[in-house]
Amino acid sequence: MSELDLDAIRARCEAATPGPWSAYNANEGTEYQPAWEVANDAFHNPPADEDAPWIAVHLETGIKDDAEFIAHAREDVPALLAALASSRAEVERLTRENARLTDVVDTAVAYVTEPEGSDLVPQYWHELDDATRRYLSAGLGPDATASDAPRRSIAAAESQEGTG
Repeated sequence: MSELDLDAIRARCEAATPGPWSAYNANEGTEYQPAWEVANDAFHNPPADEDAPWIAVHLETGIKDDAEFIAHAREDVPALLAALASSRAEVERLTRENARLTDVVDTAVAYVTEPEGSDLVPQYWHELDDATRRYLSAGLGPDATASDAPRRSIAAAESQEGTG
């Protein structure tokens, strides 16, 4: 699928006759085949303002679903554009949060795996969840050392967190 031109889609939505639109059978109550039309309220109930925009489209089809699709597109397309914008904003937010948390975990892993006597401060320790703390405290990182010093330092950091 090619990239959508959302600006062009949005411009078409904004330029279209206001909704809501509805589908109806223009031949309802007659002996003729259904003749589906799509119109807005201004077509059915003309306002006092003669310049008010209205729409009426006759479809050369007996298929109600086609008329319903066209009628609902007036409200569905703007709603989809809004949902897409919201979803993209959430993806951007989560991407930034993922990068931040990756830095937090990388710092914590580096702290746990540093040789004894390291002065690396676990500045993000308070942001880790309990399971991650237990994992790092146990020295189970991919390059973890078996040294007790990092575990003692982490235990000290945890106790300071409670007093800070």
